[in-house]
Amino acid sequence: MGIVDSHHHLGQGCVFDGWTATEEEITAAQDRHDVVASVIQPWPGATPDPRKVHDAIAAFARSRPGRIFGMANVNPHYDQPGAAAEIRRCVKDLGFKAVKCHTIGHALNPNGKDAQVIFETAQELGIPVMVHIATFGIPLSAPGHLIPLAKRYPQLKIIAAHMGAATLSGDVVWIAEDHPNIYLETSWAMGPDIAWAVKTLGAQRVMLGTDHPMWTWCWAARPSRSSVSTFSDARGAFVLKIRALPKVFVPFSMAPGGGSRYGWRNFATRGPVRPPIRARCVRNRLRRRRRRAS
Repeated sequence: MGIVDSHHHLGQGCVFDGWTATEEEITAAQDRHDVVASVIQPWPGATPDPRKVHDAIAAFARSRPGRIFGMANVNPHYDQPGAAAEIRRCVKDLGFKAVKCHTIGHALNPNGKDAQVIFETAQELGIPVMVHIATFGIPLSAPGHLIPLAKRYPQLKIIAAHMGAATLSGDVVWIAEDHPNIYLETSWAMGPDIAWAVKTLGAQRVMLGTDHPMWTWCWAARPSRSSVSTFSDARGAFVLKIRALPKVFVPFSMAPGGGSRYGWRNFATRGPVRPPIRARCVRNRLRRRRRRAS
């Protein structure tokens, strides 16, 4: 069984300095960790133009059919009709499967006037909306924003990206429990919270996401600890079906990165660091298991 990663980015943006992702990094992460498909979106504040990044994602998808899918990411503050037109172009012409409402990246109130063009256009097209809901971005990314959205658009699938990012995960799960059209995405969430979400909501409403190729390692434990996603309908709701959650969750200050002796880098310094003993043991055990399987 493979993994579907529902939250990835391509290119670069002007909001999160230093965060980039290339086609080569995404492809390498897919091939290395048995990721059968990834859903790709532009970074917020995508440079030089989000439309060009959308086109690049579409070209990437054509080069890897069935492995890469697109998610639009627009800023409606400047041109609401233009944002709606770009979402329609992405879905109808480029085959994209969803759209992002990036609260922190575009200083966007998800219940404000400008953001409604995203939700209304998504409802018109029958695609899900992913909303950045996390501790980083408060108050625009507070979980409470999900309640009026879920009530206003009861037929629309709304995906809570990052499921609150650890500190607010409890709020997100409780809100989703009362609103069946809210789904959860797991990047930046903690393992026990993900397990609780699956137990509370069911695996069909929790979906895997990593946010960046360097995080894919966290979900690479296979086969007995693999997580499997499927597109649940023609448009793709990216619903995660978890057979068994992985046992290792890398500390937020550390993540795999190419070039260092041990394959890890520190976020703050970008320098190499030695992974924790627990992670090294699991990594070595997985390597032995794969050698035996081959």
